Amino acid sequence: MPAQMKDIQQSSGDPKSTRGLNGISLGVHEVFNASEQDDYLRERFARWSVSGPPGYKPHLHDLPPVQQENGLRLGANAKFTGEAVEAFRSCAGEVMDYYFPPIGNESVVQDILAFTSKPYHSHSPGTGVVIRRTNKAVLFYIDPSVHVEADGTSVTNIRVTGYQPKRFLAAASPIDEAKIATKILGQFAVLLPGPAGTIAKFGIGLMSMILDIAGSSGPSWSEITAMMRQVVREELITNDLEYIQADYESVKKWCDIQYLPNKEGKSKKELWEMLRPQIDLVSRDINLLLQTNHRIPGFGLLLLGVDMYLSLLQEQIFLGYDADIRKAGDQWATDMLEVWQQVQTDRHNQVQVKKYSYGVYAPPGDVITCYYWSWTDKKTNESKGSRNGPWQAGGKHDHSKSECQADAEAHYKNKVLPLMISTFGNPEATAKAWRTVALPS
Repeated sequence: MPAQMKDIQQSSGDPKSTRGLNGISLGVHEVFNASEQDDYLRERFARWSVSGPPGYKPHLHDLPPVQQENGLRLGANAKFTGEAVEAFRSCAGEVMDYYFPPIGNESVVQDILAFTSKPYHSHSPGTGVVIRRTNKAVLFYIDPSVHVEADGTSVTNIRVTGYQPKRFLAAASPIDEAKIATKILGQFAVLLPGPAGTIAKFGIGLMSMILDIAGSSGPSWSEITAMMRQVVREELITNDLEYIQADYESVKKWCDIQYLPNKEGKSKKELWEMLRPQIDLVSRDINLLLQTNHRIPGFGLLLLGVDMYLSLLQEQIFLGYDADIRKAGDQWATDMLEVWQQVQTDRHNQVQVKKYSYGVYAPPGDVITCYYWSWTDKKTNESKGSRNGPWQAGGKHDHSKSECQADAEAHYKNKVLPLMISTFGNPEATAKAWRTVALPS
C-alpha cells in the first residue's frame, strides 16, 4: 500500500442511506446516465424491499468521508496480515454482490475497501466501508461490524464482530441460485486454510459465517440442485440427495441456535458432547456421497460436506480433543479429485460426434448418398455440422471426422470445462485448501 492518504470528498444529498440487514447501510451515490437514474434507483430500491413514509422516493446518497486502502500501509506491529486483508476483500466482494447484483448489462469496474475518516451519522471513525464503481453507477455500503484501528496512515488492527452477510434479495433465478452455492464453495477454499490475523475465523464460527451467505439455514435444496444442473444430467439428480442437504441445514441451525450461543458459558467437555454427533452426521453423509450411485450427481454436496467436516474438526481441536485434520483433509482431497475426474468424464461423454447420411437426386433417376459429421452437446442441445458443412465427408482420405471431433473437443475444453470448474468453485484449488487446512492456535 502506498504511503500517501486520500480522502473521497462528500457530495450533496440526503445524509441517510438505506438500512439493510445486519445493520449494514446501503446507498447509491451516482448514476452516470442521468436519463436512466430514476429507473436505476427504482430497481435497486425495489430489490431491497425498501418501504418509507408516504411520498418516499428512492434517491442518491452522499458518500461517507473515508480513507482508501491505497492511501494506507500496514503498521510495523499490525495484528493482522496481508493474507487477512485479501480474505476480507473476498468477503466484502461477496456482500457487495448480494446487495448490489448487476442490473442489465452492468459490470463491475472496481471495488474499494475503506473506512470512515471521521464520524458519519451513527457510524464512528474507523467503520468499514466498501465502494463499488460499475459501468453505470457508484454504490457503497457501510458495515458497522468491521472496525479499523489506525495511527495516522498506519493500520494496526482490523476487528470483525458478527460479520454475517444475509441473503435478503427477492427470489433468485436458477442461475443466481447456482452462483450462491458456488460462492460458498469458493469462500471455504479461500478461508478454510485460515489466514493468520484477527480477521480470520475458524471452526464453527467460519462455517456459520460462510453458510450465512445463503441465508439462515445455509444453501437450500433449490440452490444446490441449481448448481448441479449446470453440469449434471437431470435424470441423475435423485431426491435422496435432498436428505443429505437437509442434514447440512440441520447442522447450520444447530450451530447458530445451540452451539454458538452457549460457547462462552459451557465447559469444553460439554461443548465436545454437543459437537461430536454433528461430526458423525456429516462424516456419514460424505461417505454416502462417495458411493457409486451418488458420486456424480452429489458432487456439489460432497464439496460442501468436506468443507463443513473440516470446519467441525477445527472446532474439535480448539476444544482440546485431538484430530488428525491434515490427514483427513489429504484423504478427502484424494477421494474428491477422483470423483471430479468422473464428473468430467461424464460431462465429456455428453458431447457426442456422429456421422449422418442423406440422399441427393441425380438425373436421370439416380440417388447419390452423401455424408457429413456433426457434434451435439446433449446437456445444452448445442450442435454444429449439417448438410451445409463444415464437415462433409468426401473421399476416403478426407478429414471430416477428425476435424469434427477436434471441434467438439475444443467446445468441451474452451467452454464446458471452464464452466464446470467455475460452477464447483475450482475443485483443484479446493483440494489444495483441504490439504493445507489450518490448525487452531
